[in-house]
Amino acid sequence: MIEKTITLDLPPVSFEIPKTFDDLVSGGPSSLGLSTISSYLSCPEAARLKSLGVRRKGGNKIDENGIWVIKEDPLAYGSYIHALRAIRLVYGQSAAMDAINFYDVDEASKMSARHIFKIYDNLFPLGSDPWEILGVEVEVVSEVAPGIIRTVRYDTVVRAPDGAVFSFECKTSSRGGKSALLQYTPQRFAHSALWNANPNLPKKYGAMRGSIYDLIVKSEVPDIKRLGPEYVSKLQQSRILEYLALPDRIGYPAMSDGAATRLMHTCWGRYSCPYTNGCFENAWGDYEITQ
Repeated sequence: MIEKTITLDLPPVSFEIPKTFDDLVSGGPSSLGLSTISSYLSCPEAARLKSLGVRRKGGNKIDENGIWVIKEDPLAYGSYIHALRAIRLVYGQSAAMDAINFYDVDEASKMSARHIFKIYDNLFPLGSDPWEILGVEVEVVSEVAPGIIRTVRYDTVVRAPDGAVFSFECKTSSRGGKSALLQYTPQRFAHSALWNANPNLPKKYGAMRGSIYDLIVKSEVPDIKRLGPEYVSKLQQSRILEYLALPDRIGYPAMSDGAATRLMHTCWGRYSCPYTNGCFENAWGDYEITQ
């Protein structure tokens, strides 16, 4: 059981710069957030293995010189861009440009990041946005139902001049346009719902109305589009809170070998579960446990 305390206040705006690229990608999703809940509802056993740090051997793309090759790894590349963006917001443009070379990643990814953050500085110079930054890479803990705790991690929380609060998110995509954000709709619902479900935060900072996005298009010549605000209704917030509470309201039995429930409808398909060989071939020698 993960022990969490309801958030009373946001910490001062800050960001602890990861010391290595391993540290940078090791954060993972918020411990009791939408991604974790969705993983559990898809397959409790896969979620359990993931939480233990089980992964297929050779999962990281590291070359013979110890360099992370992340250009074709969307999750690692996205984590890289997110960290650089957080550094830029807290410490400035020069610090972000310096950090690009700090991590041992492939040169193609560094070059892409240089282009992106030069464009960032041209389109949206620091200090030119109309809002106040309340938090960067900050986690909030809320109660979604009596006795049921959930968490959410925001890329950025900002407050507009009229007092409305927004989740200000950065997304990387191979294509532009609002359609690229469609997959993040439940996340948008959760961001507003979990903020507003915590009575301390709306009272002190204002109610969260929705999300604003910086969409980074990873084309050969990168582009950045600012989209939104995308507003979230009270009905949408109530629906996502019901969803987030489901694991505490559903009783999944343990399997005969002591594993958590295996939901086989998620085992095979276009995005096959990485644990299928372990569960159905007992090929656990193909896996390792990471920190």
